[in-house]
Amino acid sequence: ALATEDVGPRLASSPGFLTTLLERLRPRQKALALATALFRTHPPPVSVLDALRRAPQPRRPPVWWSERAAVKSIELALGVAVVAGDLVRPGDLQIPGVAWRSGWATAIVSVRRPRSVPDIRAQLCFALAGNEPNPGVMPTAVIVALKRGIAFASRRAQHRREVAIIARNHVGSPFGADAEARWRPLGDALRKVRQWLAGEVLAIVFQHLVPPNRITARQTEPRREFWSKYTGSVRRIWVAVTRSIRPQLRHPDVRRLQETMGEDLVICELKGGPEQAVVWMQLDGSRGPVTVVEGNANTSIRIRRGAFQPRRTLVHYARDITGGDFQERQAHRFSHDQWGRWKEAAARVLSRHGIRRDLS
Repeated sequence: ALATEDVGPRLASSPGFLTTLLERLRPRQKALALATALFRTHPPPVSVLDALRRAPQPRRPPVWWSERAAVKSIELALGVAVVAGDLVRPGDLQIPGVAWRSGWATAIVSVRRPRSVPDIRAQLCFALAGNEPNPGVMPTAVIVALKRGIAFASRRAQHRREVAIIARNHVGSPFGADAEARWRPLGDALRKVRQWLAGEVLAIVFQHLVPPNRITARQTEPRREFWSKYTGSVRRIWVAVTRSIRPQLRHPDVRRLQETMGEDLVICELKGGPEQAVVWMQLDGSRGPVTVVEGNANTSIRIRRGAFQPRRTLVHYARDITGGDFQERQAHRFSHDQWGRWKEAAARVLSRHGIRRDLS
């Protein structure tokens, strides 16, 4: 009866019921009843804590038994057990299944900040009671664990890709058509994860897909640095690469990113100049979407209002970009002058379309 959803909470909060029940139970049944009453509601009634204090110690007390006088102490003890891998699913440490439905699971996840990626994984596994993630269903405990995990990665850049993968597995694609709806319970996490992953794509284009000519290659870093300030606005992203530079996609960093983003990162073949690569981005601004085409070298920036995407996996630079949706009469075009004036010009156009630099 204590474990039921309808009358369980009322029975657990009834001092008379609990006292009378415990008088009639054998020691093992008594321990089970006390644990069920304790984890039936969060925070538990004072009468339950009083009954726990008076109860004789079980033959094999769980790790939280010595902390039973204070709710916060129980939460802390179980929070440590979660990251240690000792508490994953109902039954572990004599925790009944009602704990995952009563608010206890959320409280246990909330009480201890993750200190590593394994901590994040352990808390999420516990929040799901040991079940596989389902992007269509996110219990409150999962939402709290993901928020804390993303906050952890925000302070430690070296873990962002791994945490982005974890979040993607639990919530769904951050670049999908329904991303805003799926990620809404996580607050600003969607913007952060997009920012991290888009930044990784820019690093590939402007650090790995660079021409061997040193003078030309030096042109790529200012472009990466400029666009990295707008990654939080990226909604969709493509990369188009000519055959001569395509072998550079075998770099381990590129392969890891492809595994991370899956279908969200589309790499097209580019018909253009030798050793040319282009990043094609749709950005969301307060005044609607904007599409940007930027190249690794010997290309101009092209910015056009609206959401445009490559029509095919084979992109002709002349036909689809300079002679297609981004002709000069339809799009803003800026050459990369050595004095950096292109940055100011591009920033003004983006600002007019409601796209601002990322705050962090």
